[in-house]
Amino acid sequence: MKRSIYLLVILLLYSCAATKNYTQDDILLSMKKTSCYGPCPVYELKLYKNGFAKLTAEEHLDLQGDFYTKLPGSKVKALVSKFNEAGFFEMEGQYTSITKDLPTTWIYFSNEGRQKRIKDYDGAPEILRDLEKELSSLIESENWKQK
Repeated sequence: MKRSIYLLVILLLYSCAATKNYTQDDILLSMKKTSCYGPCPVYELKLYKNGFAKLTAEEHLDLQGDFYTKLPGSKVKALVSKFNEAGFFEMEGQYTSITKDLPTTWIYFSNEGRQKRIKDYDGAPEILRDLEKELSSLIESENWKQK
């Protein structure tokens, strides 16, 4: 009986730790994709400084709902390096055009006291598109768990 109670307490503590309420200050990288008139994937991906990641998958993805995973520190460091090497903080704040029915991508990066959010509707440089692809590849490559 004592062992059952002990295991129950551990499970409760673990589940509480997994649902920590993160704030905007905890976010390292995020990307949000909006809808279009076609089958554009709609989702928001947040990567926190501790490697915890949350995916809110809304439309046109194999996953639907809220999912969570933990990225290894080496992967988080590699992503930070790619964003720094790409000159994310030196990029324009938005890339738009008069083209209609494109999804908008909002991408955010916070590092060493600096923060920037970029709106990419159309016409973003290839280096920014590469960063977007890098983040979206996490949807397929990581072991997401639904809560």
